[in-house]
Amino acid sequence: MLSRFLWDGISRSNFGGVSPDDLKRLQEKRLRRSIMHAYGGSKFWHEWFDRAGVKPDEISSAEDLRKLPLCTRSELALRPFEERRIGNPKSFVRAPTSGTTGFLMPGCWSGAFNDYWASVVYFRMRALGGIGLFDKVLCLTYTTPRKTGETRAAASWLPVIRRKAVLGLLEPILSKVGEGVYRRLYFSNGIEEILPEIIRANPALVWGVTSQVRLLADAASAGKAPGLHPKAVICGGDCLDDASRAYFESTFGCPALGMYAANEVGFIAMECREKVGMHVMADSMIIEVLRDGEPVAPGELGELVVTTLLNDAMPLIRYNLADVVKTTDEACPCGRMTPLLKSVEGRTEDLLILDGKRMVSSRDIASILNSDPTLACQITQEEVGRFKLRFFALDEPPAREQASALVGRLRRVLGEEASIEVAMEVPRADKRKLRVTTSVLKPSLNAVY
Repeated sequence: MLSRFLWDGISRSNFGGVSPDDLKRLQEKRLRRSIMHAYGGSKFWHEWFDRAGVKPDEISSAEDLRKLPLCTRSELALRPFEERRIGNPKSFVRAPTSGTTGFLMPGCWSGAFNDYWASVVYFRMRALGGIGLFDKVLCLTYTTPRKTGETRAAASWLPVIRRKAVLGLLEPILSKVGEGVYRRLYFSNGIEEILPEIIRANPALVWGVTSQVRLLADAASAGKAPGLHPKAVICGGDCLDDASRAYFESTFGCPALGMYAANEVGFIAMECREKVGMHVMADSMIIEVLRDGEPVAPGELGELVVTTLLNDAMPLIRYNLADVVKTTDEACPCGRMTPLLKSVEGRTEDLLILDGKRMVSSRDIASILNSDPTLACQITQEEVGRFKLRFFALDEPPAREQASALVGRLRRVLGEEASIEVAMEVPRADKRKLRVTTSVLKPSLNAVY
């Protein structure tokens, strides 16, 4: 409902001003309700608790969650969707995983959670990005060529929002008004096809997957987007590495901020303009950062585990996202007192193994591969000590000196003895996010190689 969207936005806009003690009490209240709801309404979670020998009334705090085993995406996907969802499917909003890792899992949000998510995107993103409530936000979205015409015509002012259900009879009027403050533009073949619309929109904030924002930055640096001067750029979907951040900030002349979300759990965290860390949406989830099942110290690599608190349609409990992150115990100068993620380092399966338990994250490698904005690259680990570096042609293949310099920088991280095969590939037809690292080793933070 529109009233709920506005209430969520206004009442929770100061989410970072809640004290840690008050936040903990709020989380525990919502956790107890969500656990009872999951146990009573979902066959999957009912059996999960019973197998663990845990009663739902034994879980009343974040510490109590450790009585339960972790849950993975594959374990959820092995069971029918009907055993995981709760309630009437007609009231759900579909929220499957993106499938960019080769595995798509059906998911859904309740109407109330969808309205919460929309209010977070509208109100909190603007507050963290430092723009006004009525400044225009532009979201860049890749779509497949066969859907381009249909999808671009349906550009909406709030993503995934149940427009008619939320806005009611005011939907035709408010949708037009809303497009003045939020615009989603779709492209399939290249950023050039929507450049005129981007320039006309003149957004205060540009939001998109990091590799797609790079396409816009390339166009702007080539002088193809005159007059484009956003106040902030928000990058999600893949890691915002240091090299990409520096490139975007020098090109657009504004802060580039990292954002972290996952379809099955919603908006997770986002940086403010201080860029000390990502503020976690802790009123809607409890997070754990674990390695070998134990919490990691600030600054150490760990896998993010999420327990959702507000999505009654598909609750998730100790759900391992298989994303590698770092936490920080620093306080943000902005004054918000939420927990902070220092950085999102990439997928666990994209870690590169050096030797023993030493490994390098996708984000660290991206800072090297993206240091030259004229190159598009991906590195694959084929075995310990052996890698393949692919160059995807842009306007022309990289000069031999460029390729050699990049290989040299990679060897300083991967080891001077590392074997790095270089391959030239055709341009990527698919403009979705590019995984800069892949591995055939099925890496794990807990394994020894």
